[in-house]
Amino acid sequence: MRLGKDAEDTQDKTQNNTHDISIQAGDVSLADFRNRRRLSRHFVWSLSVLSLTVSGHEFWLDPSAHQVTTSQSIGLQFRVGQEFRGSAQPYLQRDINTFMHLWPSGEAPITGVLGDSRPAVKLTIKPGLNLITHLTTPQPISFRPEDAIWANYLVLDGLEAQVAAHPDVPQVPPVSERYIRSAKTLVLGPGTSSSARDRDTFLPFELILETPPVRLFPGPHRFQITTDGQPTPGILVKAFRYSDRKTVDQRVSATDGWVSLDLPSADRYLISGVRIDPDTDGLADWLSYWASLTLEVWPATP
Repeated sequence: MRLGKDAEDTQDKTQNNTHDISIQAGDVSLADFRNRRRLSRHFVWSLSVLSLTVSGHEFWLDPSAHQVTTSQSIGLQFRVGQEFRGSAQPYLQRDINTFMHLWPSGEAPITGVLGDSRPAVKLTIKPGLNLITHLTTPQPISFRPEDAIWANYLVLDGLEAQVAAHPDVPQVPPVSERYIRSAKTLVLGPGTSSSARDRDTFLPFELILETPPVRLFPGPHRFQITTDGQPTPGILVKAFRYSDRKTVDQRVSATDGWVSLDLPSADRYLISGVRIDPDTDGLADWLSYWASLTLEVWPATP
């Protein structure tokens, strides 16, 4: 059920086929062709969304670089998958609640081009530590009685105790859920201070790195997970390494929301955690939040 290069190649081939059909349909203006191509991509993405929501346990922001030495533009992809292995997803405004770029002297909303996925957006990095956050709108999913997906999902993401704490809400399928993805990435801009730190960006469910990112070397590092700015205990937090797509460490957050994870080598990492609560809006049985943080660990200094 992993989504890797094969899934990405299949999606590209399908998009190329729809591209060819648009050309053969007759003479159209360049603007019409571009619109048709974007709609084709949107259609292909919509067909694959069901499998992505079931097999894609993480959503993360994938910048082309986690450090730049000049105020240059980088590409940013949206990815969905498992264990830091995933397919690029298109920019669709209707699925975005907030998408922000924050730096030491300011902040601004981010916009992209409908249907673009590689990259979804291009962004000019400012001096200092840049924080990029992305919050999706709620998306629905249902679990059928004959599937083992719900039970496996609760075990995999450490949600059994969270679900058991609400016995009046359906515990076994059929179960309905809405999920919200709450992602952040850290990019070092020119002149980033050695004391610059990650911080609360007011995401409803958020992972925050304690170590100054400039001094993020191999070894144990602490993260805090928060809900609306408040420490959140009992969350299973995992660290995935890019080079081998392995879960290198996982721990449950303490009463103060802190968790220590070992990031053993210089590499890119995805940190993730999931919270699930009853859906108080009554639109589903459960409402889950998926927090992710992508960052880079630098080689140890001599």
